[in-house]
Amino acid sequence: MKQISFCITCMNRLKHLQETLEKNILDNFLVDEVEFVVLDYNSQDGLEEWIAQYMMKYIEMGILVYYRTTDPVHYLRSHSRNMVFRLAEGKIVCNLDADNYLGEGFAEFMLKEFREKNKIFYTSDLSKRDVVGRVCLLKSDFMAIRGYNEVFIGYGFEDVELFDRLLDKGIEQCSFSQSEFSRAIVHSNEDRISQEFMFKNIQSLFMNYLDPCLTEVLILYRNGRFIMGAIKDNVTMNCNLCDVPHSIKRCMDEKYRITIEYWREGSWDDVENGIILNIQGENIFGEKNQKGLSCFDFQYYKVVDIELVVDVVMILAEALNFLRVKQFVKNPISINPNGFGIGTVYKNFDYSRKIDLIS
Repeated sequence: MKQISFCITCMNRLKHLQETLEKNILDNFLVDEVEFVVLDYNSQDGLEEWIAQYMMKYIEMGILVYYRTTDPVHYLRSHSRNMVFRLAEGKIVCNLDADNYLGEGFAEFMLKEFREKNKIFYTSDLSKRDVVGRVCLLKSDFMAIRGYNEVFIGYGFEDVELFDRLLDKGIEQCSFSQSEFSRAIVHSNEDRISQEFMFKNIQSLFMNYLDPCLTEVLILYRNGRFIMGAIKDNVTMNCNLCDVPHSIKRCMDEKYRITIEYWREGSWDDVENGIILNIQGENIFGEKNQKGLSCFDFQYYKVVDIELVVDVVMILAEALNFLRVKQFVKNPISINPNGFGIGTVYKNFDYSRKIDLIS
């Protein structure tokens, strides 16, 4: 049995794994104690072929395990991580994003820490976005809290919410801040969300600036659905608060977050000179104009700059996930009540034998 498993989920991020995977293996080459578990979340960018051609020697050594699932259409952070953590054999499991470098000796450092300390989990110091998702914990603790919360759909907050539940169970947070353990590939925000439903299915995005801290967002999806709501910038509103160090509890505090003020969903249709929004049976007409839409007696400006679209989607997705966690009581029964990490995978290119992960 391996002592620690580094769990990597990947959907069309081959370009990152080509830079990080072998480097991470060689920097933490403890064949008897360490495994790297890659879950190919139905990538279409040649990941499977690259692993087969260039990484097979590590599979044969037993330090790398490759799984592939062919079901997902969009990247689901919580679900994919739950799958790979369940597949891992290590006593300790560690989430490792495809763009992260572990650093030389990270595995040895973690093994030492878990041997010497009880009831702990390890994160970064939460000061760098690119390594916030790095977490190491006992697999038994991960299973006991029922994994990442699959109520979260889009970008953000799934990791912090997991950390918060670990704290609630009396498991102590430890953190690493060593620069050599905190490196990651610099890449665009579009790369972060490019495989997720909200970004992949947007037809149009509109914004209405109500005041410096409150903005309405309207997203029309290609499938005829829309989402609409107001996002509130509590960070700016509370800028006069004493600075609080980065911490899990700070991340869970809405004073330091962008939040949802109100939310609507429904269907929409194109009509002459505009669109119709159907909200619970009520039809609202939005008139098209050069700037975007005139609707609800407001001007909604169409966003055409792709970088702004990406930023809005990231902010909105994280705010929605924060809203979701506030809408149910935290207890073991309410987290993934129908199971977690459910799906079918194939191991090391053997498609004659499927592995079913059931509830």
